[in-house]
Amino acid sequence: MKAQVFRQSVIHLGFHENNWPQIRSELLGEIRMHLAIYVDIFGELLLKEIYDRINLPKNTAATDQYWMILPAMGFLIASRYNVVLLFLSDIQDTTCLALWSSPPVAQSHSVCVIARVDGNHFVKVNLQGDYPVPPTHPQWNYNKNDAE
Repeated sequence: MKAQVFRQSVIHLGFHENNWPQIRSELLGEIRMHLAIYVDIFGELLLKEIYDRINLPKNTAATDQYWMILPAMGFLIASRYNVVLLFLSDIQDTTCLALWSSPPVAQSHSVCVIARVDGNHFVKVNLQGDYPVPPTHPQWNYNKNDAE
């Protein structure tokens, strides 16, 4: 399960699953680029935890202290890659949209669906046909950039 949710994200974005270190690096860049806004969204303590979980030191095993926190990290993925991220779990289903751009137009966007099962296992889900979309994460309405 090492870095599993990062691997699932990589697969959805069209990369090979072994490119998960690249995703980590790009998400760290996303945080650094919009640091003040992410502090407002998450608060300093949660943002530090998110940053520390993404910032896997070289030659370190990706133990659970380095696993992704969803749905919180969904904003980072959606914003960095301009995708719609659906997170499904037995606790909370939510949709994360990019903060810096308009939601992608139907039919021309990528939808990444990640489900948490058994409390700590993440799997890629391929939805087909018409399907209901979970509610948009409440923080999106308060923090999206209305300039675009």
